Parts: sequence; C-alpha cells; structure tokens
Amino acid sequence: AAIERLFARPQHPYTKGLLDSIPRIRSDRLDELPIIPGRVPDLLHLPNGCRFTERCYRADGQCEERNPELDRSGNGADLVACHHPEPAT
Repeated sequence: AAIERLFARPQHPYTKGLLDSIPRIRSDRLDELPIIPGRVPDLLHLPNGCRFTERCYRADGQCEERNPELDRSGNGADLVACHHPEPAT
C-alpha cells in the first residue's frame, strides 16, 4: 500500500493492531494502552497457517490451517495476505 493509505486504512488486522498500539499525545486519557494479545511465534518453529493467528482478533480455523496468499484487496492497488482483511473504505 502507499504509505498514506497504509497509515490511514491498514487492511491487515495485525498492521492495524501495531498502528493502534503507538503511543500518541491526546486530549483524552486512556485507562490502558492498547496491546496486541498473544505471543510472537518462534521464528525457528513457525506455526502452520497464518503467522499472525495467535495475535489476531479476526483469526479463525481457516487461519490456523492455511497460509493466506498475497492478493489485491479493496481498491485493487494494495496487496494484503489475509483471509479476513479489514474492510477497505
């Protein structure tokens, strides 16, 4: 994705989680900082399926079984490898 679109409308749920967890100066105080649950997979023993399954709020059984293929999503200009990408707006 173009940098502007990536930051404005990330399509991969893990990318959205990473961007949401960046501390920001804001007028309203958060009770807790957003976090991404789960653990980073062991790079020497990667799990089957999508590498982000344990840390993704949109993951399901399909994600555990099959690695998603890189595909055009949304506006056709951006590529995302996810079985359940965020809706493009």
